[in-house]
Amino acid sequence: IRREGDIVRGTGLRSEKYETYPELQRVDDKMEELFARRDFWPVMYHSGHSRDVWNQFAMEWFRADGYANVMFSVKALIEGVDVPDADMGIIRVSSGSVRQRIQTLGRILRTGDDPDSKSELWVLYARDTVDENIFRNYDWEEQLGNAEINHYKWETEDELLEGSIVPTNEPLPQPGEYTEP
Repeated sequence: IRREGDIVRGTGLRSEKYETYPELQRVDDKMEELFARRDFWPVMYHSGHSRDVWNQFAMEWFRADGYANVMFSVKALIEGVDVPDADMGIIRVSSGSVRQRIQTLGRILRTGDDPDSKSELWVLYARDTVDENIFRNYDWEEQLGNAEINHYKWETEDELLEGSIVPTNEPLPQPGEYTEP
């Protein structure tokens, strides 16, 4: 992504994938629309930054009201970084390690000095994958006993990108029922 918000097309491997995966271009276009919104002020916290100062700036800007209201991270927030100002986290892909998952959950669910502060965490996972199997290996409801747990699913008709998140009564995968994907 260039600084002005355009996704670079034709200059790298990503755009070459559009022919093989036509929906990928739609996803990229939707992301570009999101980044262009005036109420969206993101920063990136990333272990691949060439200088640590960029991560320090990202954390400072996220913590200072008004500079950034969204923080992106790939794996850098898995361990060793507290983000007490976060009131919502969305995890799309996580580590297969239970310990690292618990630490990642704690980054968001730990709300700092205000005992009345609440945070919300969304864990997005795909059925029949290692993500689902980690639920089977560990009793998350027991570990998150004080947390309110709501289970939703992505409901679609014909298009994966067109749908809505709806509550579901489908049970979470139960611990001890591990299956290979």
